[in-house]
Amino acid sequence: MKKRWILVTILFLSIGFASVTAVLTITGKVNINFDDEDYQVYFSDAYLDDVRHMEFIDDTRKKITFTTNALTSVGDTSILKYEVTNNSKQYDAEVSVECTPSETDYYSVSNSLTERINAQSRESGTITIELKKVVLEETEETFTCNLTINATSREDVEESLLCENEINHIWNFDYTGGEQEFIPDCAGNYKLEVWGAQGGIDTTSSFTFQGYGGYAIGNVKLEANQRIYINVGGQGEGYTGVGEKINRDYKGGYNGGGNGGSKSSQYGFGGGGATHIALEMGLLSEFESKKENLLIVAGGGGGNSSYENKVFGGSGGGIQGGNGNNIVVNSADRYYGTGGTQEQGGDDSTSGFQNDRALGTFGQGGIYYRDPYKEFNYVSGAGGGGGYYGGGGSSRGHASAGGGSGYIGNDLLSEKAMYCYNCEPNGEVKTKTITTESFSQEAQSMFAKQGNGYARITYLGK
Repeated sequence: MKKRWILVTILFLSIGFASVTAVLTITGKVNINFDDEDYQVYFSDAYLDDVRHMEFIDDTRKKITFTTNALTSVGDTSILKYEVTNNSKQYDAEVSVECTPSETDYYSVSNSLTERINAQSRESGTITIELKKVVLEETEETFTCNLTINATSREDVEESLLCENEINHIWNFDYTGGEQEFIPDCAGNYKLEVWGAQGGIDTTSSFTFQGYGGYAIGNVKLEANQRIYINVGGQGEGYTGVGEKINRDYKGGYNGGGNGGSKSSQYGFGGGGATHIALEMGLLSEFESKKENLLIVAGGGGGNSSYENKVFGGSGGGIQGGNGNNIVVNSADRYYGTGGTQEQGGDDSTSGFQNDRALGTFGQGGIYYRDPYKEFNYVSGAGGGGGYYGGGGSSRGHASAGGGSGYIGNDLLSEKAMYCYNCEPNGEVKTKTITTESFSQEAQSMFAKQGNGYARITYLGK
């Protein structure tokens, strides 16, 4: 059966200023000069049939163009949910929507949006396209909606109406396994704090494992309603006493942790994921070609290993993630993963051994080594920690993986620094690294992190 569909294109947002007029006051005539720079109205979000599509919004943020999902049966609908933000301080916005044509033989279009968007606020609208007639052949239909925004001057705008947040108000972001977002109500300065996640451990052991996540801090200036995106790293998978312990993979933590694996009496666990905050959506590994949109990163710890006396994973964060360890002393075959740096990922440190799987890359920790020449395709090893550049994986269970590096190099950040557990310090502004011996399961400033990662944003005021 031939696919039947309708192509629908929406072209949005023509802004008019017709209702901006002089304001009469009791003391006499005052001409209100329209401030074009202050009047900022734009599209800030778009979902098609409940799937987010920020790419529908063009660079000017004044137009949305999209194609509906297939409409094949009478009554089928495709729904665009969009958000309009009025970032002005002095102007409310009166809105009206007109779609042309709003109805044809094949489809009808209905729109829902509030008639007013107050200054420093946002409203959501929906456009619903419904198929009215069976399409007998491939058909393309196009319509245009104009969203007209008329500025209305506000009188006696008080600063308290523009920003209700108290200084030092805090927003916390725990691990969820997905992306989170922050939309500030107030323009001003914000403190960003991020903690990377720890590498995987054996929770049935009384041994105190390491591979802690790093910590990074920096201040950034944000506009009201300016979205930023937070991805909190997950702890690498370890052994919890449930299921088989050997001959299995141990998954790396969310946001860049590398996988570990086990065989026989040797166990290598997954690397911890990094935590980052960015100006755009996406996992850390997606920012290699757009690093300017990356604000701050705390590296994840390398996966620990469990073999006889146990093996510490390298801790994450700082200018360079920590190296893993090896309890078998052999200068020719070290097997542990090295830490990621500011320029490249960590590697397996075995002399003369090339293992591309173990290589850390941008945003991603290396994977433990599987020996293709073994009868059973597993050799134990731990996964590298995620980070600005990920740590290297290890190639034996008696060796652990490297931690991922942190990042504070964006010029938008000020008052910035990175902390990591027992690491090498650095005094350069863009890579300032401070070593610490403090670590905690709870997110504490200047402490390395056990367990999952964390993020915190604090309003510092104007």
